Amino acid sequence: KATFYIGFDCTADSLTAGHFMALTLMKRLQMAGNKPIALIGGGTTMIGDPSGRTDMRKMLTKEDIDHNAECFKRQMERFIEFGEGKAMMLNNADWLLNLNYIELLREVGPC
Repeated sequence: KATFYIGFDCTADSLTAGHFMALTLMKRLQMAGNKPIALIGGGTTMIGDPSGRTDMRKMLTKEDIDHNAECFKRQMERFIEFGEGKAMMLNNADWLLNLNYIELLREVGPC
């Protein structure tokens, strides 16, 4: 069986209809015996809007992002079974924030 991940940027406090396809895929693959990882982009959300638009999206605070990530988790738990030997939820802020990588991408990335 496979382990796979799907990433979610937490720029809002609620999942959208656009997330439904990813959640459906995660659920179906989990039902087939595979192990999903929901990768929450708590660190990458701090960088800003990756869409390539010229106008910048408002930077969210760490508290806002943490709140949004927690909301995502509660909503995903309605569809995906998390726990030991089941699905995992990871937040890339857990390793990115300690690298000072966010500051680098905020300063160098927009160039």
